[in-house]
Amino acid sequence: YTANGRYSNDESYPTYLSDSLNAGYYGPSNWTDLYYRNGMVYSINASITGGTERANFRFSLGNMKNEGVADNTGVDRYSAMFNINMRPVNWLLFSAMVNANRVERDRNRSLRDRFVQMNYFPDLSAPLSPNKQSYGAYLSNFDNGFDENKSNIIEGYANVGVDLGKVKLNSRFAVDYNEGYRDLFYPRPLMQNTSYASNYYGFNQRLIFDNTISYRHNNSLHNLHLEAGQSIQWDTYKYNNAYAYKGVNDFIKINLLESDPNNGNYLNPLAFPKELVFRFLDRTRDNLVSFYTKGDYTFNEKYSLSTVLRADGSSNAQPTSQWFFSPSASFTWNLKNELLKENQNISALNIEVGAGRIGRLHTYDNYSQGPQYMSNVGYTGNLTVPGYNAFSVLTRPYSFGWVGYGIPWSYSDQINAGMSAVMLKDRLRLSVDWYSKTEKGLLLGIPEGAEYGYKQSIESGMSVNNSGVDIALSGDILKKKTGTSWTGTLAFNFNKNELKALPGGLSEIIVDNRKLKVGESIDRYWLLKNDGIYKSNSEVPVINGERLKFNGTALKAGDPRWMDTNGDNIISDADKVLTGHSLPVLTGSFNNALTFGKWNVDLNFYYSVGRDIINQNMANRFDFINREGQSNINSVKEITFWEKTGDYDLYPLYNPWSTVIPYRTDQDLFLEDGSFLKLRTLSLGYDLTSVAGKKINFSRLYVYGTVNNVFTLTKYSGRDPELVSYTGYDTGYGLPIPRTFTVGVKMEL
Repeated sequence: YTANGRYSNDESYPTYLSDSLNAGYYGPSNWTDLYYRNGMVYSINASITGGTERANFRFSLGNMKNEGVADNTGVDRYSAMFNINMRPVNWLLFSAMVNANRVERDRNRSLRDRFVQMNYFPDLSAPLSPNKQSYGAYLSNFDNGFDENKSNIIEGYANVGVDLGKVKLNSRFAVDYNEGYRDLFYPRPLMQNTSYASNYYGFNQRLIFDNTISYRHNNSLHNLHLEAGQSIQWDTYKYNNAYAYKGVNDFIKINLLESDPNNGNYLNPLAFPKELVFRFLDRTRDNLVSFYTKGDYTFNEKYSLSTVLRADGSSNAQPTSQWFFSPSASFTWNLKNELLKENQNISALNIEVGAGRIGRLHTYDNYSQGPQYMSNVGYTGNLTVPGYNAFSVLTRPYSFGWVGYGIPWSYSDQINAGMSAVMLKDRLRLSVDWYSKTEKGLLLGIPEGAEYGYKQSIESGMSVNNSGVDIALSGDILKKKTGTSWTGTLAFNFNKNELKALPGGLSEIIVDNRKLKVGESIDRYWLLKNDGIYKSNSEVPVINGERLKFNGTALKAGDPRWMDTNGDNIISDADKVLTGHSLPVLTGSFNNALTFGKWNVDLNFYYSVGRDIINQNMANRFDFINREGQSNINSVKEITFWEKTGDYDLYPLYNPWSTVIPYRTDQDLFLEDGSFLKLRTLSLGYDLTSVAGKKINFSRLYVYGTVNNVFTLTKYSGRDPELVSYTGYDTGYGLPIPRTFTVGVKMEL
């Protein structure tokens, strides 16, 4: 890219490559020896069950340890579960369960995570060295700090059931609690002589209390089941977070979240300057109250009708629309009993239709209060409480956006129809379901209110329809009494989406370089069409004596040849077209279970068709000029920056210094077919019960081996098309999906 003779004094030439004697960059590129590895994964689980007719229990313990295939990506999980059922009298049943998990995670020592955590960017002009010795010296600095990341998860319930014959009553109290800790310290050498400490504690807690009463009546013609219920749900979210810079030295590491006000160090840790300690505390609560009735009726085992009427009240909804009513109904016709009762080849044949409405809860209370005020201003990561003459004041939510009144519940209306059949003496099973789901009242940030300082206005009224077909075909291809069998299951899901409406009756809107247009799919890309390269200035079209322009800049040799789709002789956003899909059109699986005597083989294939991916990782590599020397997240070069990814021969060599930014991602140059076929799982097992049972009294002894992520067939030139998020942009950031080999033993005594 650099002209002859302009290697050393050219500002655009990377300084870290200007000295060929620098062994850190011109020495051996063996950093992968310290980063990647073959990681062990093991788990051990044990359980014991017992009981009588009046009571039974189950207790289990387990541990799973995954070392991870990349630098510091391990997970260690401990689990315990206890379940008990007691029936002191025939009409009373008491059940209880407690499930507890402790998860300890290692943190990948990536630059991006560290800089985002610290809200601070050092000099990014030189990336990490690919030399093992230099890279190892960098990693050794972490040994003088720590990064402890732990989570505790507890789930449990207590249930009381009363059986009065046709009438049954049930009450349940459930708890779902999840808490997380992260204590962190980065020593001075990692951050240009600036140490950093951080403490975080947070939890999510959900309490549920529900009661139901049901009635059932059965006879030869009629089967009736009625049920009514009530539920209360309490949710609490809380976190305490604090961080500090420039500690007095790297040997004093303290808890910044000191909770004892009698401690003289409370809110003033002496190891860090007071003005460089930042604390954030928050707690939110919301409640949900629900009532419902449910009815199921079957006549003569031919016709079935089911209805549900539900009302929900949420504290996260605005006061004028706190309650939401959601009805649903379905009807099933048993054609086997109606028309084909004597047919021996058809075991079951049903047709079902249904329709219903489901309300969508707001996760937090941001939208429940209408116009709101905030108690902080500043920039991300360094929010401060404003004041006037030492009195705290409030500010409007300029960065979040204006929230007005009259925001109702968003909800989903769905209709579906399908059929299911079992044929050929239960050897062939088929189900086909068509659905149409329309989301209504969705919230969207509309760019307006800029004259008042607002980034956007949160408006209700967006509507999206998803419709498609689910098909599942399962068959016993081989079924012999000798123990040889082969069962295959083929599943398809075809889905398409369409934007039905936008807030305020808008027909289209541009949000984050995406164009949402009513009548089009919401997952389409909005891109310039690329048609090659201008090899010389004479190839650039001349309009009114001037060369063709892109957003006011004249195009020249070495620039992309973008198509003027609207014919106005100017290349701009108006020439972008909606193309491709970031979501697959067709997905499915093909599963096979084979048995040969005491051998078992399972193969699980997964496929995705009709999805397109923007290879942003390759765009970033070619667009190195606009990423050099900047102090922002897009300029961070991880150690994986040195990996060779993608096919460089697929792209023209534009002039990277051009002001039109030729390697921009909003063009179809980087749009690729992301369809793939993947063998996700291959398992092989053998039953040793008959062999081992002669010496040891095993009721079952089974050994097996499993390979996950066996292979992927795809045209995509990037890493793994399954790693890309629903947005469709492959940033190249993230760990690869590992191929894992598992060997296990199952024993029952």
